[in-house]
Amino acid sequence: MATQSKPERVFPATGKGPMRPCPLCGTTGNHLAVFEAGIEHRFDMPVLPVADYGQALCSKCGLLYVNAPVSDEYLVELYSQENVEWQKQYLSEVSVVWNGGTTDEEWRRFSTLADLVAKIRDIRKVRWMDFGCQTGELGEILQKRYEVQMSGVDVSADYAAQADARWGGHKTARTSLDSFIAEGQKFDVVTAMETLEHIATPWETVASFRKVLTPEGLLVVTVPSAQYFKLKYHVFKAYRSIFNRQRVRESVGSKGRSMFGLCHTHPYNFSPASLELLLKRGGFSTFYIGGIGWSTRFWLPSAIARGIAILTGGRVQIFPSVIAVARISN
Repeated sequence: MATQSKPERVFPATGKGPMRPCPLCGTTGNHLAVFEAGIEHRFDMPVLPVADYGQALCSKCGLLYVNAPVSDEYLVELYSQENVEWQKQYLSEVSVVWNGGTTDEEWRRFSTLADLVAKIRDIRKVRWMDFGCQTGELGEILQKRYEVQMSGVDVSADYAAQADARWGGHKTARTSLDSFIAEGQKFDVVTAMETLEHIATPWETVASFRKVLTPEGLLVVTVPSAQYFKLKYHVFKAYRSIFNRQRVRESVGSKGRSMFGLCHTHPYNFSPASLELLLKRGGFSTFYIGGIGWSTRFWLPSAIARGIAILTGGRVQIFPSVIAVARISN
């Protein structure tokens, strides 16, 4: 198993060590808000280089962050191995809906995002970069609906090739942002949908977006909601304590996945405040922030989430994801 063949990659149980300061705002004295055993493995690697999954909650900015060191090199090695055939097998094996691939709900989310940006500015025939584009579904919608000129980045060479073929096959999707930067290419819109939470230093990635955006360009980001994630954790924890204590596996060496949809692949989950701080740290000014992601089947939770957001002035988002739109700061 991964924990035997590559022991140097696995750190001690995260809940037993000292609390690390918030990597975004530096606040100390935070507490562990999420803790589960049984980390999912992919390609003989734990999805995060930790023995147990524990996330600390920042008392100042509300960021949920893994209480253990994680490197971008490790995450690139993991995600670069993904491909379409692996994804199909993964989806066929899980017993819950996985938030990825080309499910109907993902298509609806892509469509919602496209229409939201179209309300903010004219996006017909603009140059658009999708960072973390996977196999290019967002770009397909944008091309058909708004004749957008698509480019993209995905660390998986197979995903990038699939996106490139979907968009017309002109090497518009690549495995690194660096080549676009080196060529001096500029885009009117940059999107990063459910991507920054998989990066060890997302503030560096956000700063790099400044190099590929036009002066009046838009950055659109969606990330998992820390407030929703924490709520879901407590609901699932209560369910397991009542019905089945083995739903989350006790063994670190287990290849099993987390049950009931709790995702263990995120070094970070973001509150609205921490997402806005992330963008500010990268040199952006946020002018829209909200919630996104409830399935159309769950109209009541969506309505409740919308009401809570209104009552709290947007500070609390129990939608599955937080969405922000920003421009380069002057």
